[in-house]
Amino acid sequence: MLNDNPDNPDNQYNQDNPIYSFDKKERLVQEIQKLKKQKYLLDVENIIVKNNPDIYITVNSSGKYLYFHNLTCKTYIELEKYMKYIQNTNKRHYSDNTELITKNNVFGKKNNKY
Repeated sequence: MLNDNPDNPDNQYNQDNPIYSFDKKERLVQEIQKLKKQKYLLDVENIIVKNNPDIYITVNSSGKYLYFHNLTCKTYIELEKYMKYIQNTNKRHYSDNTELITKNNVFGKKNNKY
């Protein structure tokens, strides 16, 4: 594993100073690229800028671009937590809708004739 963290030269993983491999960063980028809601994308940008105030972001008609491979470890931690939050929120939303349909008994009304 390549040592991406100069603050942890022995390449040892710990909760306070984790190492983010290229593959782990790549998976995180792929998850972020799947986001559709503008609010989520703005939140991701805010997390990145908050933890990396000197980051250069290129803006053009296709979108915003930045170098994701050299962000602070704190940024990756916060982004992972935020992505888990989004996933849990979406699962809960889906679950709430399923429960609502079940409570309203949309598909099982006795008077419906097919």
